[in-house]
Amino acid sequence: ISFLRDKIEVSKKSITVSKSPKSTLIPLSDLEEFLEKDQQNGYKTIRNWYDKLQEEVAKETKECDKASLCGTILGNVSKNRYKNLLPYDKYRVILGRTWDEFKEQQLVDPSYHSVVGNYINASYIGACNMNENGEILNQESVSDPKFIVTQDPLDDTIGDFWKMIYEQRCPIIINLSGAVNESECLCYWPSEIGTKAAYSTCGGRMCVRLIHEVQKPVWLERNMKIWPEGQEHLCMFVRHMQYMGWAINYPPATSNLLKFIDDVANPSIPISSTAGPITVQCK
Repeated sequence: ISFLRDKIEVSKKSITVSKSPKSTLIPLSDLEEFLEKDQQNGYKTIRNWYDKLQEEVAKETKECDKASLCGTILGNVSKNRYKNLLPYDKYRVILGRTWDEFKEQQLVDPSYHSVVGNYINASYIGACNMNENGEILNQESVSDPKFIVTQDPLDDTIGDFWKMIYEQRCPIIINLSGAVNESECLCYWPSEIGTKAAYSTCGGRMCVRLIHEVQKPVWLERNMKIWPEGQEHLCMFVRHMQYMGWAINYPPATSNLLKFIDDVANPSIPISSTAGPITVQCK
């Protein structure tokens, strides 16, 4: 790891803690005695080494746009579908921080990244315009994101998913995971029109009611109503677009995908100017 400037080199003869500009050499034969003395001194030496290492980690993390430490915290690991697909700390969606708060305060207090209860595997991303040859013409800043990308909800993160949709005021959910089944796509919404379901999340439960469902060429479109439990008067409506024509490990048919994109981009009811990003979810 690049930020580990203090290296520990282990050989048969000694343990060397290499530091710049000074080095400390502890022969293996003296290691037990060193640990006993440092224990009597409250592990002062080891604590100093640890504190300096943490300072280096914090410095590198602050300077690096691609650190993904929050997703590796013990309480958050189980919330990731894949251990190697984690959101960057700088661009991750933070549960409890609303869309308005995100726009008003781009910089995040570092303490946010040590809180287990505000984590969801989701990131803000900007949009880009491309020409017919696939060349990027311009790329928008993540400070004004047009999309949120996230994984399919897990059994115990469904409530977190709906909390994110509500707090970020997402007008559309694009589901690219295909048909609902146990192995590919979890049904995280009520299955019957008119019914309501409630899903637990940090600090309460999120309620979801399926209002309408219609079959399109290769996708299903649903209208849903969501609100925090006990606050139905503060409900919002969301359009759920489930694309069925993209099988795992196979590219989708271009014509059908273009029709789907056109339907998403041209809703029958205009999207409010105060709405947040569109959410895209997939495996």
